[in-house]
Amino acid sequence: MRQARNAAIAGVVAAMLVAAAPPAPDLIDSHPAEPEAVETQFSALQPAAHSWRAMSTHAPQLRPVLGAALAAIPRRAPLAGIFRAEQQMLGSQAAYRLILVLADGSKWRVTLLPRADGTMRASTVEPVP
Repeated sequence: MRQARNAAIAGVVAAMLVAAAPPAPDLIDSHPAEPEAVETQFSALQPAAHSWRAMSTHAPQLRPVLGAALAAIPRRAPLAGIFRAEQQMLGSQAAYRLILVLADGSKWRVTLLPRADGTMRASTVEPVP
């Protein structure tokens, strides 16, 4: 009885929502933008200020970061290489997201955030399948 009443109420609410929804916009624009306008729109786009950006795996700023990253990985094996490196600017400091390959063949994703004293702390450490 209660389930039937709840289903009836849900049906009435759904019908009200559909009736109150604004009409769908036309998918075909009757006045397409000029090519110059489209080019200007896309050239004005800038990457987000806090987005992750790929960086060279040989970048010199990674050297001090690697110590904190390797210390955070629970498996103890020498570093074989850096598979991927990304940087995110947080104000005047940088955060790093790395995928490291260890000598035993395992891969680890480590995200490092800056501390106020300038050192790095690992916020996430997870194996990569």
